[in-house]
Amino acid sequence: MISSPRKIDVISEGYFLTQPDEKGGCPRNCRITLLPNNTLVVSVIFNLGVGTGLIYSRVFSSKDFGKTWKSLGMMCDWSKSEKEYSERLNISRTPHGKLLALGMLYETPAAGTTYYARETGGAADTSLFFTTSDDEGITWSQPQIIAMCYPEPPEVGGVICATRQGRWLAPFAPWLDRHGSWPNRGKAAVMISYDRGKTWTSSAAFLSDPSGTVRFQEVWVEELSDGRVVGIGWQQERSGDRDYPNAYSISLDGGESFGPTLSTGLMGQAVAMRALEGGRVAVVYNRRHENPGVGLAIARPDHRGFNVEFDGLAWSAQSGFRGEVKDEEAIFWADFSFGEPAVEVLPDGSFFVVFWCHEKNVQGSRYCHVRLV
Repeated sequence: MISSPRKIDVISEGYFLTQPDEKGGCPRNCRITLLPNNTLVVSVIFNLGVGTGLIYSRVFSSKDFGKTWKSLGMMCDWSKSEKEYSERLNISRTPHGKLLALGMLYETPAAGTTYYARETGGAADTSLFFTTSDDEGITWSQPQIIAMCYPEPPEVGGVICATRQGRWLAPFAPWLDRHGSWPNRGKAAVMISYDRGKTWTSSAAFLSDPSGTVRFQEVWVEELSDGRVVGIGWQQERSGDRDYPNAYSISLDGGESFGPTLSTGLMGQAVAMRALEGGRVAVVYNRRHENPGVGLAIARPDHRGFNVEFDGLAWSAQSGFRGEVKDEEAIFWADFSFGEPAVEVLPDGSFFVVFWCHEKNVQGSRYCHVRLV
């Protein structure tokens, strides 16, 4: 990692998944991690209709740093279940290479309904859950529910942060329920496991807006090289009419507690992080309005400020919106043209960024491989 980057150099970019699978789902949201043997693994959400909530998760791996990908199959098998479930899973790993996946689990919406209620914007009954893999993503454990500290449905954009001390942190933001009830609006929290997922007996709030006028989405936590834990999230006016700079907070005790909610100064939406050397962090985030695309920033956060050292566009979009919202779509974000970026740092110090994209002639899971020079 160079100390004073001046610009982004694009090594390669394009789609790595575009075709529907055998079930007819289209690839979209993705999360990425690098195993100790330099195998890249991505979790990909396959969608059977934007806004419907009919989704499931698959996993892919690459032995050549993203040039070619191999499908490893479904992450959950509900074929023997009495009910039909939908789920979305986001992949990460422990320091020793065990794969973890955190996500949202709910009953598949009945025909003619959607996951989000059009009248209230509230979500269906949803559980926070996780699964693990010890064989690089080929097989996955029986999914386990994580009891939450808030009663509302969880909104999950991030991954399990497995600290070097063995603690697992599962971040989420409470979302309003189907009826519009939202007692814990303006909060984000981590559920904490001290025994590597066997039990989740504690929690900690890491983003908070006491006024209740702000909502947090796509929240993420990451352990830095010096042992501090940073939480970050998309900060939006409750009505959805206005975005604020991404918010963050810092924990000095491994995620047991967090300091005040502060501003990163990065004017973005969905956001993800990856720790770098020297207490730095690489942040990728959406820009949907002015100068749209996927931003990449390098920062050295502390309790006084986020201390952004570099901020640029890793990928530029023609527009942040498709301009094709139809009345039957469940919610306004069905019109977004790209979103939910994630980033991994490769051994040569370059950055592999993944995100979903929906352009006029193609849609799917996209990537850009860049370096800072």
